[in-house]
Amino acid sequence: SKLNAFENQKNQEKNKLLQEIEKGTQQISALKNQLQALESEINQKRLSLSGVDNTYATEENEIRQKLLANDHARNISVSKLTLVKEGIQKNIKN
Repeated sequence: SKLNAFENQKNQEKNKLLQEIEKGTQQISALKNQLQALESEINQKRLSLSGVDNTYATEENEIRQKLLANDHARNISVSKLTLVKEGIQKNIKN
């Protein structure tokens, strides 16, 4: 009957729309999961980033101290050499 055909068409259209809604809902869920994974990854990298300075701080301080010690030793050597030079110059003049 014409009514049955009408009901079938209506039900087919509703079913098609329901399937499309379900597909869209699944896509949204997948995107939300991807978003959460990305947010988690970003947060982990932020934590790693904040730890980078701490990781290198000790070694950096040691290097700085060695450089300062080298500068100090060089200055002492230059001072001693200058005294030796002045002493030699005095002895040559005498």
